[in-house]
Amino acid sequence: MIFDSLAPQSPMNMASEAYSRAALMLSQLVATTTRCRPDTAYGPGPTQKLDIYLPQNAGSDLPVLLYFHGGGFTHGYKEWMGLSAPEIVAAPAIFISVSYTLAPFEQYPVHLNDGIEALAWVYRNSRSLGASADRIFIGGHSAGAMLAAHLALRKDLYAAHGLPEDVIKGCFPSSGTYDMRDPLVYGEQPVPAAAAADLQTADPRLIRARISADPELAHKLSAIARVTGNRTPFFVMWAERDSQICKSSSSAFVLALREQPGAVVGAHMFPGFDHFWIHLDQGVPGNFWARTVTSWMNGKPSSVSVT
Repeated sequence: MIFDSLAPQSPMNMASEAYSRAALMLSQLVATTTRCRPDTAYGPGPTQKLDIYLPQNAGSDLPVLLYFHGGGFTHGYKEWMGLSAPEIVAAPAIFISVSYTLAPFEQYPVHLNDGIEALAWVYRNSRSLGASADRIFIGGHSAGAMLAAHLALRKDLYAAHGLPEDVIKGCFPSSGTYDMRDPLVYGEQPVPAAAAADLQTADPRLIRARISADPELAHKLSAIARVTGNRTPFFVMWAERDSQICKSSSSAFVLALREQPGAVVGAHMFPGFDHFWIHLDQGVPGNFWARTVTSWMNGKPSSVSVT
C-alpha cells in the first residue's frame, strides 16, 4: 500500500500533525474502497507521481480533476488528498492527486514545473484514462491552491509542454494565499519565530524564506499579480477561521479575477471551518465542495456560484 512507504518529513505543529493523521487515515480508507492506480509516474523524478482514482465502471470522455496537496511547499503528501475522491468519481469523473518536489530539497519554481509536467501528462494520457482532454480541471488546498491558481494563470508556460491555452477548463482553489508581497496590507501581523513550525498557516515571509532566496519570489508567488486577461473560470473557497491574509487575499483575488472581461468567477466562505476542516469536509457525502466542482465540470457553473 502507498500509505505504508511514505517518506518521513520533519515535524509540524500539533494542529498540522493532527490534520495529517486524519487526512491519511480517511484517504487510506478511500484507497481500499475505490478503484485506484497509485504512484503512477508523470516524470522521472522520485516525487513526480500521481494517485489516480477512477469511477467503478470504466467510461470515456469523462471530466478529470487534478488536485494538489498543501503543506507550505515544504511538507505534504499526495496521499492526503484521496479523501476527496469518492464524491468526484461518483459523478462520474476522474480524481487525480499530485505529488510534487518540496523545498528545501529543491527551490521554487520546481513546484510549478512539476505541476505543469503533471498537467501535460494528464493531457497526453487522457484517452487511456477514459478522460477527455477537453474536460481537464484543477484545484488544491493551501499551498496546493496557490499552485493550482498559478497553473491556471501561467498560460505563457503551456506551449513548451504542448498544451493549448484553454487546457484548463476551471480552477477550484481552497484556502490559498494569493498575494505574498506585503502581508501588512491585509492586516496580517508577523508570526513569532517560535510559531514558525506551523507551515500550513505561517506568515508568508516565513514560507518565502524556506522555499527560495529569490528577491522577486514574493511577486512570482502572488497569483493576484497574474490575473490580467484571464478567461479561465475560477471558484475560490476559504474558511471563516483561516488566517487573516488567507481570507483577505482570497477576497481580493476574487475581485481581481472578476475585473477581467468575460470572467466566470464564483466564491464561497465556509462558516465555522478552519484551515484544515475545509479540506477534511470534502470527504463528507454530499458536501458543498463536491457539489460545486461536479456541477462546474458538467458545464453548469452559474447554478452554484456563491458571491
